[in-house]
Amino acid sequence: MPVQPNLLERLALFRFDRAPSAIVDLLDAGSFHALALAHDLSVFAALDEPRSVGALATEIDADPTALGDLLRVLAANGYVERDGDAVVRTAATERWLTEDGEANLAPWFTFWRDVVFPFWNEHLETTIREGRPPLTLYEWLTANPTLWPTAQRGFRAAATLIVDPVVDEIALPGGARTLLDLGGGHGLYAAELCERNPGLSAVVFDHPDALEVAETEIRDRGLADRIETRGGDYRTDDVGDGYDAVLLFNVLHGHDEAEVRALFERVHEALAPGGRVVVLDQFQGGGRMNLGRAAVALVSLTYRATLGRGVHDADAVTDWLRAAGFADVERTGLRRDPGSELLQATRR
Repeated sequence: MPVQPNLLERLALFRFDRAPSAIVDLLDAGSFHALALAHDLSVFAALDEPRSVGALATEIDADPTALGDLLRVLAANGYVERDGDAVVRTAATERWLTEDGEANLAPWFTFWRDVVFPFWNEHLETTIREGRPPLTLYEWLTANPTLWPTAQRGFRAAATLIVDPVVDEIALPGGARTLLDLGGGHGLYAAELCERNPGLSAVVFDHPDALEVAETEIRDRGLADRIETRGGDYRTDDVGDGYDAVLLFNVLHGHDEAEVRALFERVHEALAPGGRVVVLDQFQGGGRMNLGRAAVALVSLTYRATLGRGVHDADAVTDWLRAAGFADVERTGLRRDPGSELLQATRR
């Protein structure tokens, strides 16, 4: 969590410019790295009950003095707090950064630290000067395959925040039995849909190195007899046909208009008549409040730096769906994911 300046500090920093407000960015950057390291060390998991610094250090095999320094940073930013001589995780940490909570977003921060920002360090300046990176993040991951699981665990962590409202909104055709999750990576959405629809089976199709997390998800949920993974290039390889529904989640922003149009045509061919395509992505103009606008701006820059592409206009995407042979396009905004929309359409 970002440091929270008190009233006097807010006035000095933001209202009267008596001190450089950019210092908050530095403090937040330090907090970000402290959070990611705490996740690596299982600090939050070990604080499932109050522990002294010494007991916690023994539990996670750390030096107690250095761990105390880390805990003070975490406490200053609201991740842990003192309870007498013990340290406890805060309610917000328990809710958003542990397996016991509503969503564990910690792997998402690890993904940014270990994948996105190292890629930025290599290629962001080139992107700004030349308009695109010399290679995409996915090509970079293929050259660094040990980072694929980190990326997919990060994507899955972000998805846990919205999976319930997204799946609640998905309108599968009546009696739907087959689903294709195209570029499905971590497999969370396909697994959740199959659990909610006992007659449904699914294929999760993505880069071969991206499927390890999906395979773990499927195995842990006991869905191996209903969900299979297939590795390949969804732009050129055979993805099958006759599906009742196809998911295209966080895929479009990696492609330009011509590629998106071609992808919609492939999806149209893969669907049975009356089948549904469901698109989830970020779109231009999203984010109506400050935090939402900042998030969409950061995501858009990240896509430009990592994929050489940007977010599309939702109205244009709707037109491209209709041109590919889809009708009855429905759009739903997601309050938990500013700037994102869910688009659903039926194959004519």
